[in-house]
Amino acid sequence: MPHPAEFKEAEPRTSASGARGMFMDLKRFGVRARLGVALGSSGLGALLLMAANAEDLRDNAYAAHQTRITHIVELGYGILATYEAQARAGKLSTEEAQRQAKETMRALRYGENDYLFIYDYDGRGVMAGGKPELEGKVMLGQRDAAGNLLWDMIVDAAQGRRDPIIRYAFPRAGQKEAHPKMAFVRGFDPWRWAIGTGVYTDDVDASVRRDMLHAGEIMAVVM
Repeated sequence: MPHPAEFKEAEPRTSASGARGMFMDLKRFGVRARLGVALGSSGLGALLLMAANAEDLRDNAYAAHQTRITHIVELGYGILATYEAQARAGKLSTEEAQRQAKETMRALRYGENDYLFIYDYDGRGVMAGGKPELEGKVMLGQRDAAGNLLWDMIVDAAQGRRDPIIRYAFPRAGQKEAHPKMAFVRGFDPWRWAIGTGVYTDDVDASVRRDMLHAGEIMAVVM
């Protein structure tokens, strides 16, 4: 039976003479060739660094978007809560409180004409800032341009059955072509409303590409 020591992996050894031989082989090349090797190595490192930076830029931009839309929805939630409290206090009827809350939310705009939306827990459009023709329509089971069950996702997110951040495709206000979008959704249980807002994310990727192109141009000049 083989001794256990026979199965031990041999530790790599670096030969001083081998290292000197590699150095001597490199010295055979001219100055330009050696410079090319050095520049090639540094260029590869720069490309890897650029790729890592691009990923960081993208992650930071998405995180900033997520923080912003979360704050906007919390603001909208506070507006609904204010009107609902007035209805409970008898200062407004529930119908009037909902109407005023809806119109207050409709008027809110931020960023690049971004807006809030409200659907009830049955998927019916209550206030669709970017597409008012959806108001009054039940949208459950309908898919967006990317094939997502968008309104099912909104209702599920509002009722805690999925993550409140959803990704989908939707046209910009007044346009027909759909673009990638990220939204935050929260439920307002007293009225069974799902309130949310989203921002388009194609501008994030476009911004990162512009930054990377600029960095590449600088690197080309330096190299």
